[in-house]
Amino acid sequence: MLALTFTNKAVGEMNPRIFDSLFAFSQPFILEYPPLMFSELVAETGLTPKQLQQKSTILLQQLLHNYSFFEISTIDRFNHKVIKTFARDLKLAQNFEVELDVESLLAKAVTRVLDRAGQEKELTQLLLDFSLEKIDDEKSWNITHDLIEIGKLLFQENDMGKMAELQTQPLSYFTQLKSQLRKEIVNLQTQLQQQASLTLENIFQLGLEHEDFPRKTFPNHLLKIKHGEVSPKKLYANTLETNLLDHKILKAKHPMEKHAGLDVFVQGFFNLKEMIYRRAHLSAIYQNLVPLALVNTISQELKTLEEEENIVPIAALNRIIANGATKISKKYQKK
Repeated sequence: MLALTFTNKAVGEMNPRIFDSLFAFSQPFILEYPPLMFSELVAETGLTPKQLQQKSTILLQQLLHNYSFFEISTIDRFNHKVIKTFARDLKLAQNFEVELDVESLLAKAVTRVLDRAGQEKELTQLLLDFSLEKIDDEKSWNITHDLIEIGKLLFQENDMGKMAELQTQPLSYFTQLKSQLRKEIVNLQTQLQQQASLTLENIFQLGLEHEDFPRKTFPNHLLKIKHGEVSPKKLYANTLETNLLDHKILKAKHPMEKHAGLDVFVQGFFNLKEMIYRRAHLSAIYQNLVPLALVNTISQELKTLEEEENIVPIAALNRIIANGATKISKKYQKK
């Protein structure tokens, strides 16, 4: 007999409950004073109270005489036993253990990656650059958390395909990509500041003052970009774009309110916005490039740990089961 539940705590609680209930159901007095569960079982099974009492007696005797064949298990532990039966077919070690604590396993793998710093030049440089960039962004230099978080993608079903592609790339690929991104980000920064300066110059050439604009929002926007501000949140958390689209570029009743030359400001605003978001996008990729570059390295350390400790992460086991089930299904479909 097999009983399945979800937690180890429930396993410990179910065993005495089953035996206590069977013992109570097998007693003669149960027919005169049936508890609610007994009455519900009579209704569900279609047995008479006497038949249920007799079956409970027989079942209790069978369990006591064949206790080794009686098992209460969690679903995961039961699946583990079933899979062990087919370990050879699934190309798993016969005595493997399932690792449920993925974060703990990742922490070990990341620690081993960091321990290689100073021994492998390319890896060391990547880790050092990443730590320094975090310091520049006023964040902790400790990159362990970042690497663990990126490592979790290896176990997430929706990201497995993308992660598999990254794992085929050597560290040199990411080093080159990092350099190219950095150059493009710097070039965009220069273009942004030049474009903002040019638009400010256009304001002057049209004979306009900063005070001619509502709250000086537009020229202030340009000045921020000219002086290096590139955060979309800081630049676009206002109504400036709406006002420009509504042609409310200058203060109401300004003599040049309908001037055709004002259209260049609207176009300039959106050109700058496109470059700002392009730079933000590239910066986001750049900031995550080192953790992504180390996916393959982390993956290799995970495999080494799995082999050394003879363990299989639960996510990896689920993939193996799914792939195996798919192959079996296709095999029978052909027949």
